[in-house]
Amino acid sequence: MTSEMDEKNCFVKYSLSASSMDRLNPIRDQSMHQTSEMKNAWRIISWVEPEQITVEEDDKDNVQATVNRAISSQDGISESIQATQYGFTQVERSGSTFGSICSIENFADYLYESLECANGKLEVDHIHNITDSELSSIVNDLSKKLSYKGIYNLCHSVCGMDMKLSERLISILCKNILLTAIISIEEPSRLLNAAITECVGKFPEDVENLVFIPSLNSDLKEITTILSITSSLDNQQKRAYISDFSTKVKDLKQWHILVLQDLVVANIDDNIKEKVLGLLWKKSYDFSRDKNYGKLILSILKTNPPTTVQQQHFYEEIVADHNTLFKKLMAKMLESNSVV
Repeated sequence: MTSEMDEKNCFVKYSLSASSMDRLNPIRDQSMHQTSEMKNAWRIISWVEPEQITVEEDDKDNVQATVNRAISSQDGISESIQATQYGFTQVERSGSTFGSICSIENFADYLYESLECANGKLEVDHIHNITDSELSSIVNDLSKKLSYKGIYNLCHSVCGMDMKLSERLISILCKNILLTAIISIEEPSRLLNAAITECVGKFPEDVENLVFIPSLNSDLKEITTILSITSSLDNQQKRAYISDFSTKVKDLKQWHILVLQDLVVANIDDNIKEKVLGLLWKKSYDFSRDKNYGKLILSILKTNPPTTVQQQHFYEEIVADHNTLFKKLMAKMLESNSVV
């Protein structure tokens, strides 16, 4: 009996005194029939054996299935956030095609790597789905990184796309990349010239408005790039370009002389011709010993002799200031085409 009482006086690993048991007996009596949610320690006090947790075979299957679903879900999340070598992912977020962990810079890096390959090209599958704002940011980022090889590959890709997509890209390409390259280049680049020539062939008006005109009042360090534009034009395009030249140029620069040599065609509109002659006349003294300037005046005289008194005046002043071996030939040609 004593042994049985000693066992009942034990609470976990502690022995309880008789007075403590007397105080706990009412609680025990009340809980004798409410043991389903009772903690094991209270079961001991109430002399109730702790329940053994058992799982039926069907329950085991359900538990395993739940665990498998949790693992599968976690794997899916892990796969969804895996990016390319630059972090690009196709997981969509609201209002954009970029995943929540992707940045414009990551995607620009991805395209940069593609374009800098030997036969690199623009990945158009992704371009179709991005917004104009995202596209502008990407091209702007590329403009800071692309080599001339990358620029050529980009231009070649754009010119080879379907018309709808290429028209969407060409304006950003011209403004953000080609114009910047032409203004900043210091040494001739065959690849850049080829890139511009290809764009002029397919998009002459875009190149005219977004590259040629904005560059006219810049101090270009290297001019073969701009000449790759003017030398690629047909006569009708040259008339449009020389019209732009006559209205946009504020002050004649030396590199303008070579550009005009490309643009001069026969029978230029009188209004355009007078504006061009006015620009040449203002710089006649500064370029009086420049042979290229002399060649240009001879070319204009031959194809566009004076048809008004004002034009005659400009030619006479230019010849008077000129001081190269072309002076006598210019004077003779002007005399035979005089309108006075």
